[in-house]
Amino acid sequence: MKKFLILTSIILINLDGYCQESNFEEELEYAKEPVAIDTTSHDVFKEFNDAKFKLAYYHTDGYSIGYRYWYEVIIVDSLIILNFQSPENDDWNYTNYQKQRIIGSDSLSSILKYIKDAKINQKVKGMPIPKGSGYGGDRIYIEGNEFNIAGGTVYMNVGNDLPDDLWAKKIKIEKETSSTVSGDFQKVFNYLEQLFIELPMLLESKNKK
Repeated sequence: MKKFLILTSIILINLDGYCQESNFEEELEYAKEPVAIDTTSHDVFKEFNDAKFKLAYYHTDGYSIGYRYWYEVIIVDSLIILNFQSPENDDWNYTNYQKQRIIGSDSLSSILKYIKDAKINQKVKGMPIPKGSGYGGDRIYIEGNEFNIAGGTVYMNVGNDLPDDLWAKKIKIEKETSSTVSGDFQKVFNYLEQLFIELPMLLESKNKK
């Protein structure tokens, strides 16, 4: 188990031009959940043992174990599977969405090249475990001729009233600190989310007005 001491100093400028320095210090400690690097053990791949390329990207966010939404992008050779789910609560509508589509070999080659260019690799075996129930996180599994990865990130997302810019920086720091994969993993996560064309609409429609 490793401890990371993060000290961030950021200059805030209000509408009157007054500058004040805002410091926040946070000790980040993440245990690691052992996860087999062999992604054939991952549930979503059980029906695709003979596939040459397998990828699953999973994102979750919420303020408790029961109150969280999630979505995932699964790629198995030429098949893309998209899933989205949010529970019914005071803030969200119940949403359950699934879609599948076939992509051509050129599209799959582009995806493989993008991941390779981002230099994604295994940094630490396992998945980071959040420090509480109010958290967000990413998990990614990739298996193929050039890849053998099972890792992820976490960040805590409750109990803080930081301004939006500091909040975004805090999350970025926590994801980088907790990540068990190296390379430009956030770039890959963003890219895979773009393959889920309906995702922005689903994220918006789940919110109660």
